[in-house]
Parts: sequence; structure tokens; C-alpha cells
Amino acid sequence: MPVGRPVRQDAPVYENELPSYELAPVPDRWRIIENLGVNEKWYDPYNQNTLKADRPLPGTKDWFLNLSVIYDAIVEARRIPTRTGAAGDQSGELDLFGDGSQFVTAHTLIGSVSLLQGDTTFRPPDWEFRLTAAANVNVAQINQLGVLRVDPRENDQRVDTFVAIQEAFVVKHLWNRSERYDFDSVRIGIQPFNADFRGFLFASQEPGVRFFGNFFNNRAQYNVAWFRRLNKDTNSALNNIQSLRDDDTVIANFYYQDFPVLGLNIEALFAANINREAHRRDFDDNSNLVIPSPVGLGRGHDYEVYYIGLAGDGHIDRLNLSFQLYGALGHDDFNSIAQSTQDIQSFFTAIEASYDVDWMRFKAFMLYAMGDEDPTTARRRASTRSSTTRTSPAARPRSGSASRFPSSSAAASRSRA
Repeated sequence: MPVGRPVRQDAPVYENELPSYELAPVPDRWRIIENLGVNEKWYDPYNQNTLKADRPLPGTKDWFLNLSVIYDAIVEARRIPTRTGAAGDQSGELDLFGDGSQFVTAHTLIGSVSLLQGDTTFRPPDWEFRLTAAANVNVAQINQLGVLRVDPRENDQRVDTFVAIQEAFVVKHLWNRSERYDFDSVRIGIQPFNADFRGFLFASQEPGVRFFGNFFNNRAQYNVAWFRRLNKDTNSALNNIQSLRDDDTVIANFYYQDFPVLGLNIEALFAANINREAHRRDFDDNSNLVIPSPVGLGRGHDYEVYYIGLAGDGHIDRLNLSFQLYGALGHDDFNSIAQSTQDIQSFFTAIEASYDVDWMRFKAFMLYAMGDEDPTTARRRASTRSSTTRTSPAARPRSGSASRFPSSSAAASRSRA
């Protein structure tokens, strides 16, 4: 040992306090930047700001407030083939298609407030309370009667407004699984959920209960959820919380990263959609019949469909790859086309691959959905998609208040989302 080098037992020992030269009074770690002369401005979202959860609320140690405001607008002028309907606009108009000139615009203001408790630097918050509201104004001008509304006596312009609750939920962090903050949490209320990488099955904001978490150092994630669907406003596609459907969706999915090769993520999924609306009859705000679907006899029916899916998203070396496979089995107690009960058997697959060469990307994709050569038989072999779509308001002047078939779709739902 070199001469003069201190050994451990020669080091000074301090009880209850550190030496004065190692002490420096500082505020908490969120406000330490104020010592450098940088103070927040409540209206500045680009720097540290209490209103976007950069630091705790005054008088608290670990309660944070996050406010956000989004304005979304669409303006579209178009000319597309438009049917004439049962009666033409002009005397003697007998063509199948009339005036195709259309103009639609929609404006949506979304405000969200989230209250969080806990140190969220390395782990989920202990509590989260979130409320998101949306206000929509949409205008549609279509120069053909009977398109915006069923009644041809109505004019060719529609102005509509709607206010909705898009999110209203509470999240509780149940426990940590490991020292690296693998966790389990539960979320209750109206909440967004995505079932798969590309949104083929379920993507919506519905009331329900969701258990989610991760393990293996966040390499694996899972979701187990139940949702009861809401009707959607006809012209804005926002939630109508006053119209709850007798339609339940249960989803369980599991993600595993870097499997079977580095860079590729795999998902396995099971979903069940159970609808008991045989005796329900709904018209949308434009007087269109939407439940039951006006196809065939247009008679109400109960059905249940079960889905098994396998998906992948990522890359294998330089090959970018995304794929989805679904099988569906179920039973429809009355099919309006077959006019009888039907068993459901279906298959769906979609694959997209791309390869980058310098600044160019070569892409190929394929989609296959099983069809039914004879829909009047007792076995339905058509592809069925259970989904609530997110189409732009007003861009669909005759959109129904409820999609014909329940619910599933979207991009990968990670547990930490």
C-alpha cells in the first residue's frame, strides 16, 4: 500500500450530520432550476410549467396537475358520385346519381385535466384522475336532397353541435412486481383502449374496467379488459353517454418484445363480443335506422363472436414487418339475409413489409378476408369486424349513431399507455 494513502478505518466518522462543507440548502428537485434564475410562466408550455405536471402543485410533495387543450379542424370541398334517392331534386330527374358537389367542415375543441399522485420518474403514478371533454361544431352542404337526412323535404345543409365526455376514469397503481418497477394497475371508467398494432379489431373510448401491467423488466405487457359500449353521436362520432348499449366486449392480450428475434414484437389476443339487442330499435339524428342494421329483413338479433389473434410489429434486420391474423367463431340467432340462425366461422389476415435502400423505401402489403359464397346457408364464412370507427365528423353525413357490429380495433396498447 502506498505510503500516506488513507485507509478506511482512518476516515472520519460523522454521527447524525455531515460536515458543513458537504451541506448546501436546495429546494426540491423540481424547483432547483429556480436557483439559476429560471422562473416559470403559467402561459409558457415550452418550459417548466406546473400546469403540465413539470413540478408538484403548491403545498404538496407529489401531486401533479396536467392540463391540455387541443383544437382539431377539417375543411373539405369535394365532388363525388352521390345517389339521387327515392325522389330526384328536380322534376324529371331519373338518374341514379345526382349533383355530387359537397362541402363539409368540422371543428372540435378538446380539453383534458389529469390529477396525478406519486413519483412518476421511474414508475407509474400511484393515482391518476382524468376528465376529457370535447365540443364539436360541424357543417355539411350537399347539393342533393335525401342525403343529409332521410326526409327529402329537409334542405341540403346541416349545422350540428355536440358536447361529449370522451374520458372519465381513475387509475390505481396496485403494486410493484420487481425492483425495476414492473407493476400491476387497474383503470375504471370511460377510457381509450387499443387492442392490436394496426387497429383492426377494437379502438374506442368506452366505459369499462381494465387491468394492465408488465413484467420481465418491461419486456412483457398484458391487458385484461371489459367494456360496455356507448352509442356515438351521429354527426360528430363523439360519445353519447346518455345512450348505453347492451353490448359487451372482453379483451385479453399479451405483448412480448424482441421475440423471436431482436427488434420484433409479438402479440397474442383473445376477444369476445356479446350483443343482446334483438329487441332494440334505434334511429340516428338524421332519421336513419341503425339498430337493427337495415339489411335484408332488418330484424333485430342477438349474436356473440369470439376472436383469436396473433400479431407482430417491428423489424427483422433491415426488413420492416407488420402482420395480423384473426380467426372468428360465433353464433347469430337471426341473420337478416339468410333469414335464419347462423354459425360464424371466419378468417382475416393482413401483412405489410418494407425494405429501405438509402432514401428509398420499397413496400408491399396484402389483406385477405374470408368471404361467403352463399350467405343464405346456416354457416356464415364472412369476415366480421367488431369496431367503433374514428371517422371524421361531418365527413360522413349519414353516419349512424352506432356501428353495426361491436367493437374492437387499434394500435398496440402498451401497459404504460
